[in-house]
Amino acid sequence: MPGCAFRHQTHQYATKTHQFTLQYKWVKDIDYQKRKLNWVECIQKQVHISTGKLTETKFVYITNVEVSAENIIQFMEHARSRWMIEDSFNTQKNRGYQLHHKFNRTNFTAIKNWHSLRLLAHLINQLMEKSSLFQELLAGKETIKNLWEIFRAFFLMIEIQQEVIEQICNIANTRMQVRME
Repeated sequence: MPGCAFRHQTHQYATKTHQFTLQYKWVKDIDYQKRKLNWVECIQKQVHISTGKLTETKFVYITNVEVSAENIIQFMEHARSRWMIEDSFNTQKNRGYQLHHKFNRTNFTAIKNWHSLRLLAHLINQLMEKSSLFQELLAGKETIKNLWEIFRAFFLMIEIQQEVIEQICNIANTRMQVRME
């Protein structure tokens, strides 16, 4: 970026298992279509303390929010949180949760109910995928999709069994006449 002055800052911290180094760079007041924008980059280096394994991740944002040495850490935390929200909606649109605008054409209560159920399903999926028990199931050649198919089949089996129980109850509560010949 010709004529732009890079500003930079480094932040380090550690957890019980990892050492983190975050290198922030930003450029302020870039002219773009009669607007002033800021370019922000964060390179996160993560070292596992016991194994020494290094993982490096890069995050880049363009924003009209004022960025400075005083707020760069907070800005990046908020930007990354916003990205996770956007990725969640992308998952609901494109990865099996059927978030489409066509559901917005019925009554408002139906829309709220459908959306609430979809959010609940997504939450349950995320919790299961992050659980240690679920991770153990994925140890072999098992896939998440296959495990969900097994889980869905289990609930269908329960539903079928419930229908059979209801039919038996209906038969038991029905007056019948039996003739023996």
